[in-house]
Amino acid sequence: MTSEMALKTVPARGLRVLLAPDSFKGSLDAPAAARHMAEGIRNALPDARVTQVPIADGGEGTAAVVAAACGGCWHAVDVTDANGQLVRMPFAACESAALGAFAIFDVAAVAGLPDAMAAPGARTTRGVGQAIRGIAAQGFATIVVGLGGSSTNDAGAGLLAELALDFLDAAGGRIDPVLDNLASIRSLRPRADAGRWQAPRLVALTDVTSPLCGRLGASMIFGAQKGVTDLAQADEVLGEFAARCELALGRHAAQAQGAGAAGGLGFALRLLGAQLLPGGSFILDAAGLATVAGYDWILTGEGRSDRQTLLGKGPALIAALGRRHGVPVTLLSGRLPMARCCARRSTAASRCRPVLRRWPGRSRRAGHCWKRPPRSWHGSMRPRAVPFRRTTSRMPRPAPQPQRHAVPPVRRSAATMPRACSRPARHGAPPHSPHLPYSPRLPRPGCPA
Repeated sequence: MTSEMALKTVPARGLRVLLAPDSFKGSLDAPAAARHMAEGIRNALPDARVTQVPIADGGEGTAAVVAAACGGCWHAVDVTDANGQLVRMPFAACESAALGAFAIFDVAAVAGLPDAMAAPGARTTRGVGQAIRGIAAQGFATIVVGLGGSSTNDAGAGLLAELALDFLDAAGGRIDPVLDNLASIRSLRPRADAGRWQAPRLVALTDVTSPLCGRLGASMIFGAQKGVTDLAQADEVLGEFAARCELALGRHAAQAQGAGAAGGLGFALRLLGAQLLPGGSFILDAAGLATVAGYDWILTGEGRSDRQTLLGKGPALIAALGRRHGVPVTLLSGRLPMARCCARRSTAASRCRPVLRRWPGRSRRAGHCWKRPPRSWHGSMRPRAVPFRRTTSRMPRPAPQPQRHAVPPVRRSAATMPRACSRPARHGAPPHSPHLPYSPRLPRPGCPA
């Protein structure tokens, strides 16, 4: 008996449901998504026992989920964001049996993609290094970094420049290590103050398993969504930069799983001795979801399920966990570009349902907002739409596309169009027959031009 058939045999009165969604980026964070799912389940199955465990996979919202699971308290530190502006970055102080006392923060709070204003090649990761220095100065011996949701693609060059290395050009001067300048680096040297501070234990939570370079690397998979246009050139530049850094620090990290997370920040942290862990597994352990054998049905979800989901995202880990314990898993996704059958085989989920039947129009994405979840969230659990929060004041209209014809029409002005002969054409057809396409011909001898 399959897990889906086993679900049908469980009476609704005793159904034990686990809700473990990730965030629906741009619409709902993970706790809000879990609340709306729970409301729909309770309306459809009033006697079901519902457990809400919002998850994250190392990307945006990871620190909040871990802090909620571990009972952490919040602090803040001043850092430089990806645009070079000073911002106040929050971090949580938590404690667990595995790590003891530790601090955790999201890279998205320093260099998040929604806040990126600078050009893709001018964004910096120096703020991540400043955050590590500032948190360590407050006495934390273990720092957990949630990678994911970043706007940078510099292989963590700014982080390395802030903590370990100086990057020099051909004249021996320091160079700002952003993506556009990485090809100009000619030499590296250790920072003068590299040994003056006690480096903390670093744990990096990755939301993907991609290496730094290659077909599945940071540039080729995630570069386009960050605005990088020449992906092949960016991949080549990162590869050369990584080889220089590995030679300078004596450690290989470019091919490590998760090295391509956050535009290569996983690579930089691994060079500094950080432990790379799958963010989803770390959070599931922190939330006490090492086993799900006590549940009859699991619902997970995210904003968009595509090939990035298969690289270690939270819903894929939940689906694999459910299959391992024989519990059916349903994936609710804002967009599901893959065919449902392919998505089920790839994510190990029993069912994959798109939350949106079709992508909403420009007016709904830009300004339409619901005060509460629509009725379609309730009852059948086959929602047609989700609440969309206003993300921009005005969405750009798409450029008009020219109409394509099998044979482009010939357009001539009255001044250049040859005048047809007034005498009938051959076979008795007039020069301008409505049943024949017009084809200009030279005037016959004896006819006026």
